[in-house]
Amino acid sequence: MPVVTIISDWSQGDYYLASLKGALLSALDGVPVVDIIHSISSFHLGEAAFVLGNSYRRFPSGSVHLICVDTFPQKNKRFLIVKGDGHFFLTADNGIAGLLFPQGGMEVYEISSFTALSAFPELDVFVPAAVHIVKGLDLNIIAVPAGKWKSMVPILPVYDDRTITGSVVYIDSYRNAITNIDRQLFDKVGKGRSFEIVVQSNRYRLTRIVNSYDEITSGELMGLFNAAGFLEIAIARGNAADLLGLDTQSVVRVTFFNQEKKA
Repeated sequence: MPVVTIISDWSQGDYYLASLKGALLSALDGVPVVDIIHSISSFHLGEAAFVLGNSYRRFPSGSVHLICVDTFPQKNKRFLIVKGDGHFFLTADNGIAGLLFPQGGMEVYEISSFTALSAFPELDVFVPAAVHIVKGLDLNIIAVPAGKWKSMVPILPVYDDRTITGSVVYIDSYRNAITNIDRQLFDKVGKGRSFEIVVQSNRYRLTRIVNSYDEITSGELMGLFNAAGFLEIAIARGNAADLLGLDTQSVVRVTFFNQEKKA
């Protein structure tokens, strides 16, 4: 059964989430409404795209995902239905569609039947659109092809035959720093060579990647590829982002050596 999910930059202490969930549960007949996360940094579309992009595939095909980030209605601001990879995404026309599907291949519609009557478009636009989609009704009844829409481009690592220069794109609740360097790129450039990872500055260096947290001692700096396949910088039972002064866009550089690195 498809579900409806919500991702937002709201605080749990605000009434917005309760109001939206109440409206969805009242309008949907037994369809589950699932919270993804509500601690996205305010207006941070890159952060929202990272979390949603690495989680939506775990939900049933046909699910509807409400992206409640940077939706505040402004003059001429449009609201979209993005259909891609068997899922539906409701969002403002703020560029996040390009971050979710950087390779393209999605269908984008502008919602035409519902208007943001207040400063809470999630209630005015997203709820009726989600109900329409969950019922399996034709999108063309409530929307038209969007034509042009805003599209942000994800920040990608830069690499050559011996280096990869990436950046931190997300800090998780354990304060681990997740980069945009994935295992596939690491293996492609590295070709099994020894390496050195420099985090933020020459002060913090790694020369190995572990498979799990139990391979290192408490307080030790480590690198590993997480479940999503991205290089993660962490400190065992510590807060890497805080202790190393990391935030999104902090630089992480990998250098590969053609022979064993000299001490």
